Amino acid sequence: MNITAEVRYDPKVTNKTPTQIQSAVRTAIALFASDTLNTFTSTFKLSRLLQYIDNSDPSISSSTADLFIEKRFSPILGSPENYTLQFGTELRRGASSKDRLYSTPAYTQQDATGVTRNVFLEETPQSFSGIESVEVLTSGTNYTKTPTVTIDGDGEGASLQAIIVNGKLKSVNVLSAGVNYTTAVLTIKAADGDFYGSGATVRAVIQGRTGAIRSTYFDDTGAKRILDPNAGTINYVTGTIKLTGFTPIGVADTLEEIKVYVKPNTLEFSSSKSTIITLDPYSPLAITVNVKAI
Repeated sequence: MNITAEVRYDPKVTNKTPTQIQSAVRTAIALFASDTLNTFTSTFKLSRLLQYIDNSDPSISSSTADLFIEKRFSPILGSPENYTLQFGTELRRGASSKDRLYSTPAYTQQDATGVTRNVFLEETPQSFSGIESVEVLTSGTNYTKTPTVTIDGDGEGASLQAIIVNGKLKSVNVLSAGVNYTTAVLTIKAADGDFYGSGATVRAVIQGRTGAIRSTYFDDTGAKRILDPNAGTINYVTGTIKLTGFTPIGVADTLEEIKVYVKPNTLEFSSSKSTIITLDPYSPLAITVNVKAI
């Protein structure tokens, strides 16, 4: 995991410099990890972390902390493979850019024109606000052609396809989930020339359980481009990330490891009997401390 601490201290009650306060807080966070994490079935508690921080120096008046949890994997280079990353806790939906899933370091992949790009993974903004599925409430009767599914909602971009079997509505496929839906009323409209089909009713299920992951790069002008809009999915409830047909040809790391970072939905979570929550003592990104005098 990566922890970012924001610390306020009173310079009137200490002779220590901001750098010394920062060092004391870093040491306290490392001690917290040593005392409470790094074992199977351990539990991270934000309240305990803040106690360690606040007790690291008498001049500290308040502190807050934020964190990303991390999974690492080594992809098979040049071969399209599927990967599943289990975080073991419910994940936060990235409603703002500072909360969204991201990866590091860059991996290389060719774009549509054959140019090799430095690519990153990220959570597709608002991808959890589309139409996830459609429930068939009544099947209707006598449909001779495929009806149209109309959407009356506050989002945009969703596309649905009705499936008719033996004159009845069997299901509705989600061709495109769309974005920014909080509500969507669906209507089954008989196709032109179908004078008999009627009675089918359906209900939209708005996303929230799952979201999408895309891959992006910056082109030669510095503009951000999407390489693969469907690089993978994220199940926020189960804490599962799936990458589909992932085909990097290189990784900008000597160990050829890609790190995926995402925020937990709660700041108290536990590891299982087969996983360990740890703070990497060798990573320069593991602990960030920002100090401000009051």
